[in-house]
Amino acid sequence: MGESHVKYSVLIMGRSELIVTAIRSAGLNRYFSGVTGVPASISAERALVLHPANILVLTDPNDLSAVRAAYRSGFLAVLLICPDAADRSAYIDSGVFCCTQAELPATLPQLLAACTRLRETRGEAEALRGKLDEARLISRAKLLLISRFKMSEDEAHRFLERSAMDNCTKLRNAAESVIRTYEE
Repeated sequence: MGESHVKYSVLIMGRSELIVTAIRSAGLNRYFSGVTGVPASISAERALVLHPANILVLTDPNDLSAVRAAYRSGFLAVLLICPDAADRSAYIDSGVFCCTQAELPATLPQLLAACTRLRETRGEAEALRGKLDEARLISRAKLLLISRFKMSEDEAHRFLERSAMDNCTKLRNAAESVIRTYEE
């Protein structure tokens, strides 16, 4: 049975041939679903809209506007291929991975590990947001029941649970039904 890997799409702004070569030489093809290169002459905002991806690679250290736009668009990571003597602190402070062309083969696995962890963390955060939204919804339904029918909180909760069981639905659905019915 073959191993299953998360695949990432890459958008390269600028000279793409060195990145494609580094991916191939590092044996990392199985981690990438697609690598798209766009000329540096295209604006960052336009390129990000036309070519959504997980990872943005920049070959021009003077274009930090692309970094902000990439993170707003939901990119997992930004990698800057910078000159040897470049001061990397401004880029690192912006959350950008930096490396020289020579460091690229060693940096790519680290970048992939960070993207995998970030993707997992985003998934966990989304699940927690969903649970929090559900708890708020249930609380809102209980408050409606308490104010409308003078129930205690326990009685309102039991009412929602019983309603969910009687209708073979989730507690969230019972809460939504109460809100639709009794909210003014």
